[in-house]
Amino acid sequence: MYDHTKKVVLGVSLLIALWCIIGELLIYIFMGVNVKAMLGFLLGCTIGVASFIHMSVALENSLDMADEEAAKKNTVRTFIIRAVVIAAVMLAAFFSGYFNLVFVVLGMFGLKAAAYLQPFIEKLFQK
Repeated sequence: MYDHTKKVVLGVSLLIALWCIIGELLIYIFMGVNVKAMLGFLLGCTIGVASFIHMSVALENSLDMADEEAAKKNTVRTFIIRAVVIAAVMLAAFFSGYFNLVFVVLGMFGLKAAAYLQPFIEKLFQK
């Protein structure tokens, strides 16, 4: 990975971790010790971090390719792999009975929040 990409991945991962900590605290405050909700939220945060790392690596690999068609195929292929893995994890979580799927999805929203906040956080650390 390029140095800038490593910094962005680290920053977004830390923002997702912050999202996870805040979310777990809110679950505890409003719901008490709800293990299924807490595990679901933690799983969602983990999926978010893994997805972002996978997207970053896939994007860098596609950008490094000389052939534009190969880069497009690589991007689509890695998207399909990511989507299938996320669907499989969600199905496994659903059938295991240990996770609350609503909180899995809420945990995954940490990726979206972190992606929106990343430019602002990067500006804070550049000063």
